[in-house]
Amino acid sequence: MQQTRSEPRRARSLILHDVNSSAELRFREAGADADELRYASGYAEVDGEREQWGLYAYTLRAGSDVQAVLLTDTPADFDSTLSTWRSLRFTSSSG
Repeated sequence: MQQTRSEPRRARSLILHDVNSSAELRFREAGADADELRYASGYAEVDGEREQWGLYAYTLRAGSDVQAVLLTDTPADFDSTLSTWRSLRFTSSSG
C-alpha cells in the first residue's frame, strides 16, 4: 500500500500531540537532516508491584518511521537509556 503525502504529517501530529499524553519527560530533537524528526517521551510505569521507567522514542521520515521502547528498573539509569536512544541512527535499506 502506497502512502499519501499527508500520511507522514498525520503520523507526526499523532505522535507529537496524542501519544503518551501523560509523559513526565519529553524530548524533541533534530534528526540527521531536515526531513527527519526524533521525538521521545518518558515516564514511570507500574507493572503489578514493580515500577519501571519507560522511554518511548520515534524517528520519523517521509515514508517511514521507527519506534523504540527502552525500559529500566532504576530511575538513576534513565540518563543511560536516553543516551542509548540518542545513539541510534536511521539508515536506508534501499541502495
